[in-house]
Amino acid sequence: ITDRVLKESDKQIIIAYCQQTALSIENQRLHQDLDKKLDRFAEVSELTKTITHIRNYETLLQTILDKSADLLKAEQGSLMLLDHETDELLVEAKKGNIERVMEKLRINRGEGIAGRVAEFGESILVENLENDPRVQKKNRQHYKTRSFVSVPLKIDDRIIGVLNLSDKTSGEVFDEEDLKLIQSFATHAAIVMERNVFYNRAEELKKLTITDSL
Repeated sequence: ITDRVLKESDKQIIIAYCQQTALSIENQRLHQDLDKKLDRFAEVSELTKTITHIRNYETLLQTILDKSADLLKAEQGSLMLLDHETDELLVEAKKGNIERVMEKLRINRGEGIAGRVAEFGESILVENLENDPRVQKKNRQHYKTRSFVSVPLKIDDRIIGVLNLSDKTSGEVFDEEDLKLIQSFATHAAIVMERNVFYNRAEELKKLTITDSL
């Protein structure tokens, strides 16, 4: 307010008005953020329903990776399963420019970021791998950004694999909201994967009881 001499009472009214306006703006912003979060978690529920009915295991793994990437708007990613005989992580599904690089990749439990996630069962969110004390290395070839997220696929305390996502399409870094979102989906995905394995084994046994007289 310019070009006017304000009385003290006018100033107090203006201050009170500004404070009330600030509260209204902040409440509106919080409502918008909450609506956005609810929409994203509703999307997790829909994605879980989508993967539940997939019977082919390879198709299931690729779909889980693709839907995870869609959820976080990531251009690249991989889904790795833990071979309990060799204690190695094997890449079973890939997305993006890393497909040729990771074709034959095997990682020991405890080795690198994915191996550490498989070892301790805890997610890792990295905003800048060159500054993060857990990584501290130059950005990798075939990747656009320095941010990525790696989450365990586990049932109770049993680790069955690791899900890795990188390169947001917007160029932004992954944040805590992204991490919570993908952890929620990963929990459901691991259960669906386990059920898929049991279902396929049951179908094989069913066929055997029909075809094998023994």
